[in-house]
Amino acid sequence: NDLLISFLNAMLSGFIDFEIKEVSLQDPVQLPEKPAKKTTILDVYCKDSANNNFIVEMQVAPTNWSHERAQYYVNKAFVEQVDKSVDFRSARPVFLIAILCFTMFKEHERYITCHQTLDVTDHKQYLRGCNYIFVELPKFKKLDAQSIKNEAEAWCMFFKSSQKEELMKNLSQKSEAIKKAVGTLETLNWTEAEWRVY
Repeated sequence: NDLLISFLNAMLSGFIDFEIKEVSLQDPVQLPEKPAKKTTILDVYCKDSANNNFIVEMQVAPTNWSHERAQYYVNKAFVEQVDKSVDFRSARPVFLIAILCFTMFKEHERYITCHQTLDVTDHKQYLRGCNYIFVELPKFKKLDAQSIKNEAEAWCMFFKSSQKEELMKNLSQKSEAIKKAVGTLETLNWTEAEWRVY
């Protein structure tokens, strides 16, 4: 969970006014209310100690409905918090962090963007239920670990270049979380014999 916490805090830095200190994994299956409706399975779904909801999705290829799918995931998670035994105030904010291996917003070059429901006149957020953070990896252009300035950049480099061993070795020296993530990734590639030794 410490890696997930590090990742969430890094990606949400500047967009939230609190720090995530602990999380609990939730059932990633979003069941439909009716058989004819759609069942969805999230990559990662968790809550923090204040019951804020966090969805992490990794999308490799674009679709014609990427925007709509993101909104569906978030709104469904928000709605499912309220049942007959509680009132609407029990619904806590939902944050989607989508790691994209493609460019979703061609209108700008920012690789991390946060989308919220804002008042169109004063641009303040009065409705806090649904929040979308998109990380577009093709827009992340840094190529060496020495240029990394914060944890968000470190995580982006990890997701974009995790197969480059020398780069990951250098990146691990700048971030304890990434060092642990690289080590975890390496164990996934161990042979059966290496697992026996471990």
